[in-house]
Amino acid sequence: MKIYMRVLIITEKCHPNSDQRDGGARVIDTLKHFLKGVCDIMQFGGTKEGCAKYYYNYPDCQENRFERRLSNREFIGQKVQEISNDYSHLIFIHISMQFGLEVFPVEKGTVVWTFPMFLTPSYRASGETIPKEYFEAEKLALTFSHAILTPSLFEKRQIHDVYGIDEEKIFMVPRGIDASLISRNTRKLSSTFLFCSVGSIKPQKNTLELVNLFAAVQKRFPSALLRLIGPVQDHQYAMEVLRRIKQLTLEQQVEFSGFVEPKGLVKALSDCHFHLSASWCETFGRSIFETLALGIPNIAFQGDHAAQDFLSERPYMAFVDNKEDAVSKIEEMIESYEELSVMAEEIGELYCDDFLGRLLTATLFSDEILGVCDFDGTLFHKNDEDKTYRSLSAFRRFPVRVICSARPLSSLLLAIKSYDLEVDWVIAHSGALVADGSGNVKWETPLTKRDLMYLEQKTGCIFAKDQKMLQVALPKDKAPDIPFLRKEMYQEMAYFNHWKASKLNALCQLLKEIDWKGRVAVYGDGIYDREMITYFDGRWINPQPSLMGQQKELNYV
Repeated sequence: MKIYMRVLIITEKCHPNSDQRDGGARVIDTLKHFLKGVCDIMQFGGTKEGCAKYYYNYPDCQENRFERRLSNREFIGQKVQEISNDYSHLIFIHISMQFGLEVFPVEKGTVVWTFPMFLTPSYRASGETIPKEYFEAEKLALTFSHAILTPSLFEKRQIHDVYGIDEEKIFMVPRGIDASLISRNTRKLSSTFLFCSVGSIKPQKNTLELVNLFAAVQKRFPSALLRLIGPVQDHQYAMEVLRRIKQLTLEQQVEFSGFVEPKGLVKALSDCHFHLSASWCETFGRSIFETLALGIPNIAFQGDHAAQDFLSERPYMAFVDNKEDAVSKIEEMIESYEELSVMAEEIGELYCDDFLGRLLTATLFSDEILGVCDFDGTLFHKNDEDKTYRSLSAFRRFPVRVICSARPLSSLLLAIKSYDLEVDWVIAHSGALVADGSGNVKWETPLTKRDLMYLEQKTGCIFAKDQKMLQVALPKDKAPDIPFLRKEMYQEMAYFNHWKASKLNALCQLLKEIDWKGRVAVYGDGIYDREMITYFDGRWINPQPSLMGQQKELNYV
């Protein structure tokens, strides 16, 4: 039995040329940073890089990548098997790197982790033709994995629904973005709207339809310009894009910037106002998160888009069905552009690579775990004392415990005390207040004077702006939607919070404040727990579970 930790990463994306650099390469960067000193890299194909301890050229270099991957599987499997006994963990970056384990299995006791990266359903959704043998090889490889790590619920559903893999083997951690992309400068509109799109020029990114979308935008805003940022990964397709631009007489309005290093994105996007995406399929959609972090509102087509699970309810992000809807959304966003730009910057804090990289590493290797639980409906069950008792017993097993609720702090502390429950941290007012388990307030996120002015304008009510207000409660019939404020409704009342006063924001800030390095298990039951559950791959408590991620009651993991 292996009692040491030594990690081998198997990949093609050690440090690729700029025109091939993508999400897989960025994952490698994150793993190298957080596993420094305990990991080696085995690289196949391309040009050998200094970061790779082992390097091999493929014996079969045929042009069709799917046939090439199938043809080289035994070669990769043999090379991995030869040294696998020196490692406790094998991490495969891209499912195809793992195809050879069927013929060349690794020693029992070696843990196999898989980052699928892109699977047959996503390739097909992007318009590609995939050999049936390739799909079968994917399915077999996934069954050999001890655990599978994906950046989105979208891909997690694929793995579970299409390949029949047990949900308990699949873990989701969102991709992180570079901290340098966290903006602190409010963007302002000018007379010329500059649209941008970050992504490779290839069929999957649907650049042709992106140009068509911009043509519709440009018709509504004649001075608009489009900047395409990304390498050409399919030269034949790029020629089609150029022909389309010429057909639409947009040669003077469309600019190609080519590949830009991550550290150069801030400058390349400094004067942009909106980001557009027409991609057929994204298993995460990093460019959306990066541009939002820089304060750039986004428009993307509906479809096989993983970002929808994370961002569909954010006012600075719009998923649309067609070009007409896109133009309408842009018109709507223009009305509140500066406010939306400031709000979008929260993505840089929520999806920071340092924080999510640490969470990724903990998911792979940590035994420490922190439990986070909504109170009403998740832990406390009003009409079922036995279920409440079982839920409390399970929650007490977590060594570190966080309770969150829409309730005020005083009400929550009384409820916790009545069950003799000890917790380490309390998130109250739906995230507007964070306290320790004894009730000592650590920080608050009150409504600002500007927030109260918005409420007054929309409701006709008058509020005392010289007093600190964590939350405003109004009857439902007097509570309109206000894009700049967070609204939750319970019974006949609506509660307004500052935009950043959410359970997710509060929990992420808390984990950073206490420098938590372990895993995080989240449980909730309501629609206002959704974003926190989605982000942390948590569990929905549902008396009749029917979907992935749902379970009848809280349990200790």
